[in-house]
Amino acid sequence: MQTRFVLLAAGDNLEVYQQAHGACLSLLAHAPRDSEIVVFTTRPDRFHWLFAKVRVEEILPGQLREWQGPRHYFYRAKFEVVRRAARLGPCHLVLLDADVLVTGSLEPLVAALERGACVMHAAEQALCARKKTREALRAVFGRCFAEVPIDATTMVFNSGVIGIPQNRRELVERALRCNDALLEAGVRYFAVEQVAWSAVLGAAGKLELAVPFVVHYWGNKRAFLKAVNQLLADALVCGWSPGEAAAQLMRRPLCFPLRVKDRWWHPLVARLLKLPRA
Repeated sequence: MQTRFVLLAAGDNLEVYQQAHGACLSLLAHAPRDSEIVVFTTRPDRFHWLFAKVRVEEILPGQLREWQGPRHYFYRAKFEVVRRAARLGPCHLVLLDADVLVTGSLEPLVAALERGACVMHAAEQALCARKKTREALRAVFGRCFAEVPIDATTMVFNSGVIGIPQNRRELVERALRCNDALLEAGVRYFAVEQVAWSAVLGAAGKLELAVPFVVHYWGNKRAFLKAVNQLLADALVCGWSPGEAAAQLMRRPLCFPLRVKDRWWHPLVARLLKLPRA
């Protein structure tokens, strides 16, 4: 069964598109050859260089607003993107955030999907373990959302990677219903989407992790994005095709700490020097 790797790149922030290019190149380097890469974007013009290797699906502005739902929750669009990707044909589905890089062969991840296992990026903590999370969701502990119970012991997984086998697509609809029900119940938490995926996929049986093959560099975007942009600049100057740039990334993988905590004076220096923010 073919695997369709899916990314969402929306809005006007140029860094999101730079990250998405890095993610696409890393997929070209490490995904099985029969895979398909699809980018859903409000700016298809920013993906011209990748057109030969990547399928680009335009999101109209009104459509993006609709996907965010009545609560105007941006990350709700991730569920809608997976739903739209499923309509493109039978396949396993893997949604990746733009700020990820594939660092090794994805054959084991695809094998997990073939076994019927779902995939998320990495294990984090139970809902009760983090104060802000606990306080945001305390009022809904002990209740069911989309037939899935949520309580203090519900384990949360990072949603930088979401893998759904072809024969388990109903889990996408259930996770979306869970997300919407949590928002309707008054939960105000930036990672409601992550909680919904975690609760639904965690309760659906064996859940495997993508962390051995994928890095999610949200905690050190400055270093990773600088390296991605250098790769893109080299590709421009040298006239590389996307395949050649992917081969270069395979030969020289980007290796940096995944989390870097700024000192108190780092933001001040960044503003003075007009450096990009992490």
